[in-house]
Order: sequence, then C-alpha cells, then structure tokens
Amino acid sequence: MQKRAFLILSVWLLFLQACLSYEGDYAATPVAVIAPSVSTSMKAREIMSRMHLISVPPDETDMVLVVVRSLLVYPLFPSYGSFQELERAANMQLNISGPNYHVYLFRMNTDGSYSQFDHTSFPANEY
Repeated sequence: MQKRAFLILSVWLLFLQACLSYEGDYAATPVAVIAPSVSTSMKAREIMSRMHLISVPPDETDMVLVVVRSLLVYPLFPSYGSFQELERAANMQLNISGPNYHVYLFRMNTDGSYSQFDHTSFPANEY
C-alpha cells in the first residue's frame, strides 16, 4: 500500500510539474505553501524537493500548495475568497494527529479568490 500511495503521489506531482513549468523541464516552479504543523511542513518540503518547487510569498505566484492532516475525506472546500481564508481553513484541521495527509493545489482566479486545482490524500503512517 505504501508503494501504491507513493506511486500515485509521484505521478500526480509529475503531472503537476509538467503543467506548471514556466521555463522547461528542470525549472523550479514557484508556489506559495500552507503547511500548518511540523509534520505537514516536513511533508511539504519533501514534495517540493521531489518536484522542484520553490516556496515564494503568495503575492509572487498564482499557485498554492496546501498540506494538511485530517480525519475527513475532503477537509478543505473547493474554493476560498482569499489566501487568508484558505490559510485559516488549513489551520483549523487536525494537523498534528490527523490520520491522513491531504495535498492540495489551489490556483488564484482573476478576482483574487482561490479554486482547487487538484487534491490527493494518503495515510500519514504509510509515507
């Protein structure tokens, strides 16, 4: 099961990198990051390292990588009115003890709101 979760996440992130690459295959893709706890921050850094993503302030990119831990199947809504609302929602999850990691990618819309671009989850104890 651990290998399957790793494979699914790897394929998803490879697709994500291909979609977001600004300057070719090996260019670092800028994303804002929301990872409210120590474990989610570590997981976000691991994902960013594997996918050649770099963390930038939210006003320098239109993409947001969100990593949370939760018991829920879909802990975050599909859209938020602002970066602050998205960050607040991520902070309200069981980020220390939630049994599942949820990795989201949100894209900023022209009106400044954020919409979910993709979502995957996997058990925290398997990865």
